Amino acid sequence: MSQEELKSSGVDLLKMEDMTAKSADGRPLVGWHPTRKALGALVNSKGGWAMLRTVVWKMIHGIKRKLYDQVILVEDHGVYVVLLDEEGNVGLVESERNIGPRLFPTMGKGFVKRLDDEGLWDKQVARFGRMTWEVPMGITRVNSATEEGLALDGGRDIAYRETGAIALHGMAVAVPYLWAHPVFIATGQPVVVAVVDTEKSMVGQSHDLRMTIGRFQFFSPEEVQGLIEAGTLVDMKTIAALAVCGVDVAVPRVRGFIFDTIEDAKE
Repeated sequence: MSQEELKSSGVDLLKMEDMTAKSADGRPLVGWHPTRKALGALVNSKGGWAMLRTVVWKMIHGIKRKLYDQVILVEDHGVYVVLLDEEGNVGLVESERNIGPRLFPTMGKGFVKRLDDEGLWDKQVARFGRMTWEVPMGITRVNSATEEGLALDGGRDIAYRETGAIALHGMAVAVPYLWAHPVFIATGQPVVVAVVDTEKSMVGQSHDLRMTIGRFQFFSPEEVQGLIEAGTLVDMKTIAALAVCGVDVAVPRVRGFIFDTIEDAKE
């Protein structure tokens, strides 16, 4: 059995027949559509995303100069949710993500050009699709009168949908905005931290059938470090969110290298 057959999810390049196809739940398969409001843009209004083609400019000697074109992504409001139990363990969900290894892992400059020149995009995307541990995150379904209220209400919404964690001892906004990729994603999302009342919560049961979620589990900080080192927690947003909420995510091997290198430099 091939690696592709063993995978539980993945991606394929879009084909013409996909434009009118239905998804497994009966909805239109294609949700991204061009808009007349912005040249070259694709908008997925139901999902809450827009991919815009923009032109980057800078003021040079008092004159506005156009430098290059840039694709950016604009999102509806979402939240990264750091869930802790009463013992300080971290709640993570196992999610299917369209990520994977490069087709030419030792090639630096020219990698994308080679894929395009040789028509290898189908082979590259065939390598995408794997499970990874993450903090609960997503686009919220709620609105609020204030940004803080939206972050907190959105955090409760995400926690309930992804984990069943409906009973909380308390929740706070850790940072108002965290940018996942400042080059391509133009809108930030807040990080909230909450302590779960595990006795009153139906922890581990997702309440959104469209969520591609495997398991929900609490991990000690040391176990989180192990997941990072093993390559089963690779989401940088998760690692950053845990760090700002006080979770020690430093891999012991790296911590040892830094300590030894600094000590050697002092001698």
